[in-house]
Amino acid sequence: MYKVDFEKPIHVYFMGIGGISMSGLAEILLQEGFTVSGSDMKESEITEILKNLGARIFIGQKAENISDDIDLVVYTAAIHADNPEFVEVKRRNIPMLTRAQLLGQIMLNYKYGVAVSGTHGKTTTTSMLSYVLLEAQTDPTISIGGMLDAIGGNIRVGHSDYFVTEACEYTNSYHAFHPYISIILNVDADHLDFFSGIEEIADSFKTFAEILPDDGLLVVNGDMKYYEHVTKDLHCNIITFGMNAGNDYSATDITFDEEGHPTYTLVVKGEKQDQIKLHATGIHNVMNSLSVIAVADFLGIDRKYTIAGLARCSSAHRRFEHKGITENGVKIVDDYAHHPTEIAATLAAAKNTPHNELWCIFQPHTYSRTKALLDEFGQALATCDHVLLADIYAAREQDTGLVSSKDVCDKINANGGKVISCATQEVIYTKAIPNRYAKILYEFAKERHIGMVTYKDNQVITGTDTDGYMEFEARLNHMELCQVDDFLKVVDFDMIKCLMTAEPEVAEQYEKELAALVSPDLNVFRSEPYFIEITVKGVDKAESIARLLEHIDMKREQCICCGDGFNDKTMVEYAGVGVAMGNAQQVVKDVADYVTASCDEDGLVEVIKKFVL
Repeated sequence: MYKVDFEKPIHVYFMGIGGISMSGLAEILLQEGFTVSGSDMKESEITEILKNLGARIFIGQKAENISDDIDLVVYTAAIHADNPEFVEVKRRNIPMLTRAQLLGQIMLNYKYGVAVSGTHGKTTTTSMLSYVLLEAQTDPTISIGGMLDAIGGNIRVGHSDYFVTEACEYTNSYHAFHPYISIILNVDADHLDFFSGIEEIADSFKTFAEILPDDGLLVVNGDMKYYEHVTKDLHCNIITFGMNAGNDYSATDITFDEEGHPTYTLVVKGEKQDQIKLHATGIHNVMNSLSVIAVADFLGIDRKYTIAGLARCSSAHRRFEHKGITENGVKIVDDYAHHPTEIAATLAAAKNTPHNELWCIFQPHTYSRTKALLDEFGQALATCDHVLLADIYAAREQDTGLVSSKDVCDKINANGGKVISCATQEVIYTKAIPNRYAKILYEFAKERHIGMVTYKDNQVITGTDTDGYMEFEARLNHMELCQVDDFLKVVDFDMIKCLMTAEPEVAEQYEKELAALVSPDLNVFRSEPYFIEITVKGVDKAESIARLLEHIDMKREQCICCGDGFNDKTMVEYAGVGVAMGNAQQVVKDVADYVTASCDEDGLVEVIKKFVL
C-alpha cells in the first residue's frame, strides 16, 4: 500500500473532491504542503473553498483530467470501475488509495489518533471530543462528518500530536485506520445493503477493535449486547461506559432543563465526582459524553477543560439543530437521524422540551435500510403526534419496488399516530382510544374470561391471564408481554388500540357483542379468527382508500383492492373490483368480486393480467 509521508509532499488527485469527507482530507494535505487537484460533478461551496486554498478543481470526471504529474489518486466507493478517470488512472498505473486508506495513512502521522465509531452518535461524540481538546488548547487536527461551528466547517488542521476523526463501519472502511484510541458507542443493525446481518456487523467492530496497539485504548459501551464479543481476547487497555453503575464511567442524578439539555453527576469506578452539564440534547448524549470524558482522562486532560468543553458543545449541524420559531410559535429542529434507534432518541429528546404537539417530517434513507427495519421505523415514528413522510431517498441504491414510504406509513398506522404522505397527501387519522373505554373493554374481557392487551412503548400489556395468542402477538411485534395486577391503574393513557384474544369458535360472537357495546365510537373487527381488534372510527382500510381516491381524483369504480385477512373485508367490499386471495378468510371471499390464486402462487400477477393489462 502506498505510504503518505508529511515530510515528503506529493501531488494527490481526489476523485469526488467535493464530498464532505474527501474535501476534509484534501484540506489537510493542502495545509501540509501537498499539491492537490481533483474532480467533482458540480461546483459547490466546498469546491470554492478548496480552490481558494490552492487546489485545482475539475467539474466533470474525464480521462483528460488525469495528468502525468499526479503521484497518487484517492477515490470513494461511489466511483465505479467504468468511470473514465478511474479507467485512465488504471491505464497509467498510478498508485491509488481509497478515502479510508488515505485517512488511515494520515493517522500514522499523529501520536494520538482517536477514531470514534458506532452505529449511532459518531458525529456528535466527535464534536464533543473536539470541543474538549480545543478548550484544553491541544491544537488538534479534526475530521468530522458534519459542519461544526467551533472549527468553521468539517475540518481543522492543527499542529500537535492529536488527531480526531469519525470511523464509519460501512464497507468495513474503518479497518484501514490506525488509531491509538478507539471509541465504540454502540453496535446496531444498519447498512444491510453491505452486511448480512447484526452478527457480521458485530464481527466488523471486533476487527476494528483488534487494530489497536497493546498500549492503546478502547472506550466501549459496557451496556451493549455485543460487549463481550467485541472485547474478547483484546490486548489493549479497555474502559467501559454506560448507564449501568458497574461500568467504569456512568451517570446518576440525571435531570433536564426546559430545552432538554441534561445535567448529571459523573460516577467513575463507583465514586461520584463532578457535575456535568451538556449543551447537547437528550439522554443518549449523556452516554456519548461519558465516552468523551473517559478519553480525556486517559489523555491526561484536566477535568475542568472537559467540563467546559462539554458545556459549550451544541453538536454539529443537523444534530438536533434549532433552526428557529415560526410566526405562530412552532419550533423547528433539524436532525440527521435516519435509523430507528436514532429517530427514537431524537423524538425522546424532543419530548423532554416544552411542547403541545410533536410533528415529525421524515424522509427514509435507502431502500435496504427501510425494508430491513420497517417494523422498527413504525415503532419509532409512532411515538410522536403527527408524521409527514417523503419518498425514500435512494442515495447509492436503485428502487427495486419492494418497499416504499407507504409501507412505513402502514407500520406507523399499526402502531398508532397520524400519518400524512408528502407524496400523496394520504391522511391516516390519529388512532387513540379515549381512556374512558379502558374500563368498559377490560370488564367485557374479564366477564367472558378472554384475553385483552394494549400497547405501551415496547410492551404488550395485559391484566388478564396470558395465552398463546398473546404470546404470538408479542413475538410478531418484537415486544415484551407484560402481565400487570392493576390493569386500569397502569393503563392511564389513551390507547393506540386494544386486542382481545379468544378461541375461534367463540370469537365471532364476542366480536358482535363488543361492536354493539362500543358503537358508534370504535371499530371492532377480527384480523385473525382468534384476534378481535378495537380501534377508533375512521381508520379501517375502506375509509383510508376512500380518502386516497378523493385526493387523487379517482372513482371507486377505478380501484382494485386485494386482501386475505378479516381486516381486509371492508376494503375488498368497498373497491370497484374487490379481490380475495386464494388463501383469504372465507368472509373476505364472500364479499369479493373475484377470487385469485394464493399469495404464494402469484395471485397478484393473475389479477394484474386479468384486470389491468
